[in-house]
Amino acid sequence: RDSRWVHERVLPGGRWRLAPTVLLDALATAPPTATAGVPHAGGDAPLRLVPPRGMRRMNSQLRDLPQGRPAPEPPEVVLAAADAERLGLAPGDRAVVTSAHGVVEAGGTVATHLRPGTVLLPHGFADPNVEALVHTDLDVDPLTGMPRLGAVPVSVGPAPVAVRAAAVRAAAGRGPGGAGPAAPPRTG
Repeated sequence: RDSRWVHERVLPGGRWRLAPTVLLDALATAPPTATAGVPHAGGDAPLRLVPPRGMRRMNSQLRDLPQGRPAPEPPEVVLAAADAERLGLAPGDRAVVTSAHGVVEAGGTVATHLRPGTVLLPHGFADPNVEALVHTDLDVDPLTGMPRLGAVPVSVGPAPVAVRAAAVRAAAGRGPGGAGPAAPPRTG
């Protein structure tokens, strides 16, 4: 079969249309950075939250796998080494991520491959629910109608000591008092 059929029948003028005219027009009038004029949540340097992709995972799918497969690791806040040092966070520390719209807390780690100013935390998990950091009405792409999930302005800091202690007890399978399983919630 002749492989030129794509060029002749699918591609206008034999070229890929990677950007429709409306997108090119929007880019021509965009500010120098995608986040120019966006309020920053705080801190002494702006950080941008980026949702990374994970193996064998599509957003919230393929997270709760059938028996026989290992459970996925809980998502972690990943920071560049320079940012983690500046913020006083070490690998394994609990971190609080704050945006103009919400706050989430998760374990943290440090990566040497990240550009300073970048924070990675995948979306699609119930805890931490990264969607709490965005607003579905106020920060929406005008072309697609999708809420911004990348380059979200955030600040990051260490979790309060009480939060860290509760997370350690929970990981060890102990309740809030640290002496055994948590009591079931009261009903009625």
